[in-house]
Amino acid sequence: MSRHTTTLAVSALSLAALTALSGCIVVVGNRGGAYEARTYTNDGTRTKRIGVELDRVSNTLAAQLAIDGDRAAVITRVALNSAAERAGLERHDVIIAINGDRKAAIADIRDAVEDRKPGDTMVLTILRGGETREITVEVERR
Repeated sequence: MSRHTTTLAVSALSLAALTALSGCIVVVGNRGGAYEARTYTNDGTRTKRIGVELDRVSNTLAAQLAIDGDRAAVITRVALNSAAERAGLERHDVIIAINGDRKAAIADIRDAVEDRKPGDTMVLTILRGGETREITVEVERR
């Protein structure tokens, strides 16, 4: 049996509407452009996360950092008591690679979380304050 995943881009969606979409990934955006990848079960509960909200890297920021903005994402919020907070990720960190792969757009990060089990780790390469850092973050059950 093959695994089938449905991806929806929405600005608002009630959890009740998710009850028929077992195993779906919903990318929730707000008017400010922030996104968070969430994986849901058939009862509407989230199953995996690292605990960050992300946004696209603007052309201006990409030029300042000399990176390809289409292959990166900026953290706009780190959830309290999340795996991301425990790992040391911060608001305004720019994720430029996942496990050494220089593809770290929002969809790439969402897929990396989805492809792992709770407890698995991934190494995010980030830019912070002009420095490149590698931070190991655990995928957690939510």
